[in-house]
Amino acid sequence: MRGWYANGLNNLQHKCTSHTTHVNKDGSVSIVFNVESQAPHGYRLEGGNANWKRLVEFKDKPFGRDDFRFNTQVVYTVFPDGSIESESAVTSNKPTLVLARLGLYAAYAKGI
Repeated sequence: MRGWYANGLNNLQHKCTSHTTHVNKDGSVSIVFNVESQAPHGYRLEGGNANWKRLVEFKDKPFGRDDFRFNTQVVYTVFPDGSIESESAVTSNKPTLVLARLGLYAAYAKGI
């Protein structure tokens, strides 16, 4: 749990670094997003894991390119019948860091 906070996983900031679209041979359209996720700085959990009392922020030590971050490529493919397929690939600069639980969610506008 301490590694979670030290690497800023409690406060990830997400930035889309690129996106493209293209029409596939079957008439579907694929939209590709590349997203970089990184916290602005690390934290330290004080008081133990179960009943922690305080989360200390290290705002004076901002994270840089060598600190933990990960990149996600998400491909949404919209088919002619209106169905949507999503594919995701996640890579990290610290592949041995255990990510206890990390997920993606999608929100769509009403009427879609």
